[in-house]
Amino acid sequence: MAVLQYKCPNCTGGIEFDQSLQKMLCPFCQTEFEATALEQFNALEEAPRDTQWMQSGGEEWLDSDLQGFTCPSCAGELLGDTKTAATRCPYCGNPTVLPARLSGVFKPDCIIPFKLDKAAAQAAFAQKLKGKRLLPKQFADQSVLDEIVGSYVPFWLFDCQAQARGTWRATSVKTWSDRQFRYTKTDHFQLRRAGEATFTQIPVDACSKMDSNYMDAIEPFDHSGIQPFQMTFLSGYLADMYDVTAEQCRPRIEKRCSESMEQAITQAQGGRGNYNKVTRENSQAWLTQARANYALMPVWNLNAKFEGQNYRFAMNGQTGKFVGQLPVCKKRAAAWWLGLFGGISAAIVLIFLLLFGGLDLLWTLVGLGIGVFTASAVVSAFKKQMNTALPQKAACNYMGNFRITKNQDTFLFSNTQRVRINQQSTMVAAGAAGSMARRAGSSSSFKPSGGSSFKGGGSFKGGGKR
Repeated sequence: MAVLQYKCPNCTGGIEFDQSLQKMLCPFCQTEFEATALEQFNALEEAPRDTQWMQSGGEEWLDSDLQGFTCPSCAGELLGDTKTAATRCPYCGNPTVLPARLSGVFKPDCIIPFKLDKAAAQAAFAQKLKGKRLLPKQFADQSVLDEIVGSYVPFWLFDCQAQARGTWRATSVKTWSDRQFRYTKTDHFQLRRAGEATFTQIPVDACSKMDSNYMDAIEPFDHSGIQPFQMTFLSGYLADMYDVTAEQCRPRIEKRCSESMEQAITQAQGGRGNYNKVTRENSQAWLTQARANYALMPVWNLNAKFEGQNYRFAMNGQTGKFVGQLPVCKKRAAAWWLGLFGGISAAIVLIFLLLFGGLDLLWTLVGLGIGVFTASAVVSAFKKQMNTALPQKAACNYMGNFRITKNQDTFLFSNTQRVRINQQSTMVAAGAAGSMARRAGSSSSFKPSGGSSFKGGGSFKGGGKR
């Protein structure tokens, strides 16, 4: 198998891509080169290599997922799986590229080069540990970052056209009154909406070795940094070719686009401000066109070991977005919950005591309930901070040119309710009087002063003014 290493034209040392310079830099003589010029130089200097390396017991070796090839610098034997396209020699440290694995249908259309180095990934890991209240105290001191690998991960970038439609029920309420009655009229409508939108360069990872949740979570990439693919960008990093086709990624794309379209058409329904309440009945979305480009994206993969377990992290090699899952200390979580529950419950009960001058069972239970709810909500929020490697459900960041294509409101029916005003006043008075009787602890039934009474029709007659 042909193996390619980029050599420095000045000192013939192994050369690799430098993130800060966005150029090729020789680590030995510190000479800088433009990627295009260096690729042309190597194209002239490198001769074709037809040598195929075979392993004894060829049948068993060919069936294996690993393949062997030779480092051009030190002749050391390297191993990689059938999808490895770039690696680093473990003997001499020189970066090595396998051009044959990035040719034909496996040649990327474009690439986003690394902008952040290994030190930035280490700093991002240290920053992620700060402020995590449920993190075991020993994790920061005892965890070991035993692996930090920069790799170009294969992605499909999808350009899509999508449509959506749906129906909603809406109500418009009007109220008025006369001397005797208060009227409430409710008009019912059906809203029909349809829309279309364009999605541009939605990334979906195309490597089965990568956790899709992690690759989703490091989005978005800055697509203004996309460049035409050049082999020189791979020097110094690992790289894989895709093993998940664009067609196999289609269900993920359809789901994300559908979710975004349903959100957009719900939020953009015209005339919503004229209604008091809008409730969705149904909605659906689908793709009409889709095209995929093959790209390589920069990702730093980190692995930390703690108490015999591995904890994985990933960082966007262009933007620096860092995601991963940290361990949760159950004892600290329980301590936080009990502390919050006790403090909040005691504060609420004290407030009720000062307001009402005493407590009964009902207000005590209310205070305890508020304590339970608040403590559970806060601890749950702390736990969410520990895991940021979450899948993407929508693709709103990649949507453009959304427009409504159908905006139809249909009147269905109306109904009017009439309530006697005096009856409402009587009901309010009765409720207030009953509340006063309960607070006074009276065991007898309440009778309005001045011999007043409730009579038919709900009118209230009393001796005193209210």
